[in-house]
Amino acid sequence: MPRFALAIALTVLAACSFSEEPGPKPVAEICELRLQNGSVIKGTLKAPREVTLKVKGGSRTASFDDVWSLTIGVVKKEEADRLVMSEGIVEGWTTDSPDYEIDTGYGVLKIPAADLKSARFRRPGKDVSMDFADGALRGLIPFGKSAWTVADGVLKVEPAQTSDMILLAPTFSGRFTLEVDVKCDSWVAILFHTEDATNAAALWLMPGTCGLYANPDWTNRAVATWPVPTAVGNAVHAKLEIDGSHVKVWIDGTYTGEADVPADAGRIGFAGWTSVATFDNLTIKR
Repeated sequence: MPRFALAIALTVLAACSFSEEPGPKPVAEICELRLQNGSVIKGTLKAPREVTLKVKGGSRTASFDDVWSLTIGVVKKEEADRLVMSEGIVEGWTTDSPDYEIDTGYGVLKIPAADLKSARFRRPGKDVSMDFADGALRGLIPFGKSAWTVADGVLKVEPAQTSDMILLAPTFSGRFTLEVDVKCDSWVAILFHTEDATNAAALWLMPGTCGLYANPDWTNRAVATWPVPTAVGNAVHAKLEIDGSHVKVWIDGTYTGEADVPADAGRIGFAGWTSVATFDNLTIKR
């Protein structure tokens, strides 16, 4: 039975989207700032509109329109800040970060960047499609010692230990559909509503069986399991319709079952256990 035993610090994540006026305003960017003094500020991000990272050989300025997430300097000074963009990951150090402006619904607060301990922003409404044809991980971030590579048009994991995972940067909530092709000789997981290794929900696939597993305090508890006509080494197409905490599952186009999990938002990703697994044709539609 696979277990996530390693607690992974996912630090600060930010994903933002902006729309210039005039024009239709997007669904509000859900923002949560945690300050050094322990305060939490929630609302809609108004500013900044871009971020600059000092990188090897110069600097990189990115508009938040192109950014999925931003990890900012609340860790050890020598550790890099990280931008996750549609074309890949940029690491460096933020320079001269402007103040953050947050519309709380009762007015706009200006928060000095130096006061931030962590920040997370959700960018709702953006679909995701990955066929791995270009050989890049894109916005997927590995955690742990397992080797995650993209080759021959598929994402591949060679598991080093059961606590390892790879996650997309954005947080997904509400109603969305997740589909992916999976191939494995043993246990393999499609993760959703994931915060870290001790707070995750997953559809685990194995020959002849699939099941929804969930936390809190990742106890590897099976919420529901179903027999499925899967075989060792054969690729299957998994589809999950997720509406908050309610999940419906299809395998190879056949309705499998549905159940509730004790979470309603989080990140999406994958995990392997004991044998090599591949993933392809990932789509997330909202």
